[in-house]
Amino acid sequence: MSFLTRTINASRTVAIATPASRIAVARSSRTFTTSLAAQKTASETVKDELKHIDRAVSDKLVDGINLASAATHKVKQTAEDLSSSGVANQVEGEAAHAKGKAQELKGRAEGKMSEMSGKAQELKGKAKGAAAETKGKAKESVEEMQSNLFE
Repeated sequence: MSFLTRTINASRTVAIATPASRIAVARSSRTFTTSLAAQKTASETVKDELKHIDRAVSDKLVDGINLASAATHKVKQTAEDLSSSGVANQVEGEAAHAKGKAQELKGRAEGKMSEMSGKAQELKGKAKGAAAETKGKAKESVEEMQSNLFE
């Protein structure tokens, strides 16, 4: 007897032994739930949002650092090109100019970093406030449900 024959015979046996009405009920009844276990808690939602904010701030900081690094590299490359061409006086002037430009870009990057850090703190505060508000509402709901249950 082959595998398919045994499988078919076994399924016929089960179908014969089981009343058709129970099979129809078992196939048509499905549970639908909106239990709290299937939903995120307020603290999980806040944590996810804070992770998202932290990631955005980190990306901006890395962009600023990369810009400053690229500018510094460009300045060094220009200074090397000028010094190798034999124009000593221009090299000194360009080096000073490049150094000033690098300092300016560094200052901009630091300004952006502090601005983004401030924005992150602001958003973090808002998230904490929203979490506290949600926690308070949840506590009120639980207390209301408990009072309704014991009445």
